[in-house]
Amino acid sequence: MMTQMQNSLLYSRAYWVSESVIAWNVDVGNWSCYLLASKDASLSTANCEIQGEDLKIKLEEDRAGLPANVVEKFPHIRGYRAFNVPPTSDVKSLLRSQLAVVIYDLCVYHPSTLRVEKCYANDPYARGLSSDGKRTFLLNLDSDELKPDGWDNLANEKPILHSFSDISIYEMHIRDFRLIFPSLLLIVGVLHLKKLSSAGITHVHLLPTFQFAGVDDQKENWRFVDQQQALITAVQNFDGYNWGYNPVIWGVPKGSYATNPNGPYRTIEFRKMVQALNHTGLRIVLDTVYNHLQGSYYLRRNADGFIEHSTCMNNTASEHFMVERLILDDLVHWAVNYKIDGFRFDLMGHIMKSTMVKAKNALHCLTKEKDGVDGSSIYIYGEGWDFGEVAKNGHGINASQFNLSGTQIGR
Repeated sequence: MMTQMQNSLLYSRAYWVSESVIAWNVDVGNWSCYLLASKDASLSTANCEIQGEDLKIKLEEDRAGLPANVVEKFPHIRGYRAFNVPPTSDVKSLLRSQLAVVIYDLCVYHPSTLRVEKCYANDPYARGLSSDGKRTFLLNLDSDELKPDGWDNLANEKPILHSFSDISIYEMHIRDFRLIFPSLLLIVGVLHLKKLSSAGITHVHLLPTFQFAGVDDQKENWRFVDQQQALITAVQNFDGYNWGYNPVIWGVPKGSYATNPNGPYRTIEFRKMVQALNHTGLRIVLDTVYNHLQGSYYLRRNADGFIEHSTCMNNTASEHFMVERLILDDLVHWAVNYKIDGFRFDLMGHIMKSTMVKAKNALHCLTKEKDGVDGSSIYIYGEGWDFGEVAKNGHGINASQFNLSGTQIGR
């Protein structure tokens, strides 16, 4: 039997925290507890009951509570009760029912529509994309055809950096730089950067350069105005301007910054940019936005199962294993495959401290001999603000400025 029947299936108030344990903030008392599943999303409520299931599994409450490793990983549900899933349950099959995670091209239950939908999603580990990320483009980043002349030796040509305390950073937006210094005046822009280097600037911080939403990668689709502000609103969603803080795919350079968003051009040209800036005497910092995503995977949810938006968009949950793994893998990818010299973390406080420490260690373990880069010279820093659902360590010890002393992570 069931208690405290909800009026809507919109809510997702239970957490499947391990293969055999479901956490739920409910006291079942002497009643029985069941997990109901429907492969075609036919669950509905009527007469104070849920009906339409094609599978009904009895769950047994574990009076010992949630395992210690679960509480440590998800402290915000420490008070939830633990319900054991029978070991004979086909968990993989259940996760394709009205409990599903959306990946790739699958017919799955989607909680936002309460229907089984055919969903499309790019590989989050994509290293190449077609224009606007509609298709993953497969390419071998180790291919000599994608490397500028001398690329493999760039680690030995990096500007000298004796200490992180010597760092002086200049922030720059690629699109704005190209508008100020178009092709015929590009040499003027290069001379300007050389002057900055001579004046003591050590690093150029590039605003988001990954694949982000809001700017069509095909420039012929951009709209322009030749009058004042009255016409700006009409094209604001179709012009080429965006700071880039609405990521879609973290690991691929933005297509609108390339001469051709299709094929390998964005990879080759990004590498040429890094190489040229290093030869100018400037190291490169990338602005990373791992705290939220334009898409819908790897997200942090509230107690009702709705996506958190305190970062202004869909918040990611680095306390989840696969989110943290993607962040770490992505940082190493940019460091090794694009020879990036530093990373600035947007809203770093929304990322767990443990993730940031692992990120620093993963980067600092890279060597010229093994990886083609000197990881010990890679600097990481970020915004250590403490707010939203993660404030005061609400989801675990976060990477706020209050928690990072002694980590050698800037904030």
